[in-house]
Amino acid sequence: MRDYASRNGSFATFVAIQSGVEFCGFIEVSLRSSAEGCTSRPVGYVEGIFVWPAFRRQGVGRQLVTATQNWAASHGCVELASDCHADNEASIRFHRQLGFDIARQLIHFRRTISDATGNV
Repeated sequence: MRDYASRNGSFATFVAIQSGVEFCGFIEVSLRSSAEGCTSRPVGYVEGIFVWPAFRRQGVGRQLVTATQNWAASHGCVELASDCHADNEASIRFHRQLGFDIARQLIHFRRTISDATGNV
């Protein structure tokens, strides 16, 4: 968070509070120079979003994304991007309901590198 906060205004966090008291969710957004499937620069990028289970399906996530979209537009963005794991069906459904299109699906790979003797 400190790294993002030190980026001279290219990162923001919005929180959702119900009835002025109860903290029910948050969203983090940044300005990126590019994002998969986007053609403009900069791009507003949803880095993370979370709504507590008791507040889901009540419009909290939509309001957080709207705040993010307004912030990104005020920084010259005409596109908003995000990501999630390919098997996160709830997140995919959430994004699609808010008007996001799937730009690309990526699979990331990793492997452990062993030394010359075969030890890890």
